[in-house]
Amino acid sequence: TYMNLVEDIIRSLYGAGFRKILILNGHGGNTSIKTHLVELINQLPDLRIRWYAWWTEDRVKEIAKKYGLNPQHANWLEAFDFTTVADLPAEFKPLPQANAEILGKARARELYGDGSFGGQYQVEPAIMQEMFEVCREDIVDLLRFT
Repeated sequence: TYMNLVEDIIRSLYGAGFRKILILNGHGGNTSIKTHLVELINQLPDLRIRWYAWWTEDRVKEIAKKYGLNPQHANWLEAFDFTTVADLPAEFKPLPQANAEILGKARARELYGDGSFGGQYQVEPAIMQEMFEVCREDIVDLLRFT
Protein backbone atom coordinates (compact mmCIF):
# COMPACT_ATOMS: atom_id res chain seq x y z
CA THR A 1 0.00 0.00 0.00
CA TYR A 2 2.77 2.41 0.96
CA MET A 3 4.75 1.76 -2.23
CA ASN A 4 1.61 2.16 -4.34
CA LEU A 5 0.78 5.44 -2.60
CA VAL A 6 4.26 6.89 -3.17
CA GLU A 7 4.19 5.73 -6.79
CA ASP A 8 0.77 7.32 -7.31
CA ILE A 9 2.00 10.64 -5.89
CA ILE A 10 5.12 10.62 -8.05
CA ARG A 11 3.18 9.64 -11.18
CA SER A 12 0.73 12.45 -10.46
CA LEU A 13 3.57 14.95 -10.11
CA TYR A 14 5.11 13.57 -13.28
CA GLY A 15 1.80 13.93 -15.10
CA ALA A 16 1.70 17.57 -13.99
CA GLY A 17 5.10 18.16 -15.58
CA PHE A 18 7.51 17.68 -12.69
CA ARG A 19 10.71 15.89 -13.72
CA LYS A 20 12.87 16.55 -10.66
CA ILE A 21 11.65 15.45 -7.24
CA LEU A 22 13.36 15.63 -3.87
CA ILE A 23 12.12 13.22 -1.22
CA LEU A 24 12.93 14.22 2.35
CA ASN A 25 12.76 10.99 4.29
CA GLY A 26 12.09 11.21 8.00
CA HIS A 27 11.82 7.56 9.02
CA GLY A 28 14.03 4.51 8.59
CA GLY A 29 11.00 2.37 7.80
CA ASN A 30 10.55 4.30 4.56
CA THR A 31 13.90 3.27 3.09
CA SER A 32 12.55 0.16 1.36
CA ILE A 33 10.72 2.38 -1.13
CA LYS A 34 14.05 3.31 -2.77
CA THR A 35 14.17 0.00 -4.69
CA HIS A 36 10.67 0.63 -6.00
CA LEU A 37 11.66 4.14 -7.04
CA VAL A 38 14.42 2.69 -9.25
CA GLU A 39 11.77 0.66 -11.07
CA LEU A 40 9.66 3.80 -11.47
CA ILE A 41 12.60 5.80 -12.88
CA ASN A 42 13.19 3.01 -15.40
CA GLN A 43 9.58 3.46 -16.56
CA LEU A 44 9.85 7.27 -16.64
CA PRO A 45 13.41 7.80 -17.93
CA ASP A 46 13.39 11.61 -17.81
CA LEU A 47 12.37 11.57 -14.13
CA ARG A 48 15.07 12.40 -11.60
CA ILE A 49 14.61 11.75 -7.90
CA ARG A 50 16.90 12.71 -5.06
CA TRP A 51 16.57 11.10 -1.63
CA TYR A 52 17.58 12.70 1.67
CA ALA A 53 17.52 10.73 4.93
CA TRP A 54 19.02 13.35 7.23
CA TRP A 55 20.12 11.05 10.08
CA THR A 56 22.33 8.97 7.74
CA GLU A 57 24.29 11.93 6.38
CA ASP A 58 27.99 12.37 7.05
CA ARG A 59 27.63 15.89 8.41
CA VAL A 60 25.10 14.72 11.02
CA LYS A 61 27.43 11.86 11.99
CA GLU A 62 30.30 14.36 12.29
CA ILE A 63 28.31 16.47 14.74
CA ALA A 64 27.57 13.40 16.85
CA LYS A 65 31.25 12.46 16.83
CA LYS A 66 32.34 16.02 17.64
CA TYR A 67 30.24 16.01 20.82
CA GLY A 68 30.86 12.35 21.74
CA LEU A 69 27.21 11.41 21.19
CA ASN A 70 25.79 8.13 19.99
CA PRO A 71 23.03 8.69 17.43
CA GLN A 72 20.27 6.14 17.95
CA HIS A 73 16.55 5.78 17.34
CA ALA A 74 14.40 7.96 19.62
CA ASN A 75 17.29 9.50 21.52
CA TRP A 76 18.80 12.99 21.37
CA LEU A 77 19.15 12.64 17.58
CA GLU A 78 15.40 13.06 17.16
CA ALA A 79 14.80 15.56 19.96
CA PHE A 80 14.41 18.77 17.99
CA ASP A 81 12.33 21.43 19.72
CA PHE A 82 9.71 21.08 16.96
CA THR A 83 9.40 17.29 17.39
CA THR A 84 9.49 17.00 21.17
CA VAL A 85 6.00 16.69 22.64
CA ALA A 86 6.85 16.00 26.29
CA ASP A 87 9.65 16.50 28.79
CA LEU A 88 12.57 14.19 28.10
CA PRO A 89 14.55 12.33 30.75
CA ALA A 90 17.86 13.95 31.67
CA GLU A 91 19.64 10.66 32.25
CA PHE A 92 21.60 8.45 29.86
CA LYS A 93 19.97 5.18 28.78
CA PRO A 94 22.36 2.24 28.39
CA LEU A 95 22.46 0.87 24.84
CA PRO A 96 20.36 -2.32 24.74
CA GLN A 97 22.12 -5.18 22.96
CA ALA A 98 20.10 -7.07 20.36
CA ASN A 99 23.30 -8.50 18.84
CA ALA A 100 22.35 -10.44 15.70
CA GLU A 101 18.83 -11.23 16.89
CA ILE A 102 15.97 -10.35 14.56
CA LEU A 103 13.34 -8.88 16.85
CA GLY A 104 9.61 -9.26 16.69
CA LYS A 105 7.46 -6.56 18.22
CA ALA A 106 7.13 -8.26 21.62
CA ARG A 107 10.88 -8.86 21.98
CA ALA A 108 11.68 -5.34 20.72
CA ARG A 109 9.28 -3.83 23.25
CA GLU A 110 10.88 -5.93 25.99
CA LEU A 111 14.41 -4.95 24.98
CA TYR A 112 13.90 -1.24 24.23
CA GLY A 113 11.01 -0.38 26.53
CA ASP A 114 10.32 3.26 25.76
CA GLY A 115 11.46 2.96 22.13
CA SER A 116 14.82 4.66 22.58
CA PHE A 117 17.74 2.56 21.42
CA GLY A 118 19.89 4.18 24.11
CA GLY A 119 22.16 7.12 24.75
CA GLN A 120 21.25 10.65 25.80
CA TYR A 121 17.59 11.54 25.51
CA GLN A 122 18.45 15.19 25.00
CA VAL A 123 21.40 17.49 24.43
CA GLU A 124 22.02 21.20 24.48
CA PRO A 125 19.73 23.14 22.12
CA ALA A 126 22.81 24.60 20.39
CA ILE A 127 23.83 21.10 19.23
CA MET A 128 20.37 20.47 17.82
CA GLN A 129 20.42 23.84 16.08
CA GLU A 130 23.82 23.04 14.58
CA MET A 131 22.47 19.75 13.27
CA PHE A 132 19.35 21.42 11.91
CA GLU A 133 21.47 24.00 10.08
CA VAL A 134 23.67 21.39 8.35
CA CYS A 135 20.54 19.49 7.29
CA ARG A 136 19.00 22.68 5.95
CA GLU A 137 22.19 23.41 4.00
CA ASP A 138 22.19 19.85 2.59
CA ILE A 139 18.58 20.21 1.47
CA VAL A 140 19.22 23.55 -0.22
CA ASP A 141 22.16 21.96 -2.07
CA LEU A 142 20.01 19.00 -3.12
CA LEU A 143 17.40 21.36 -4.56
CA ARG A 144 20.01 22.55 -7.03
CA PHE A 145 19.35 19.88 -9.65
CA THR A 146 21.52 20.24 -12.75
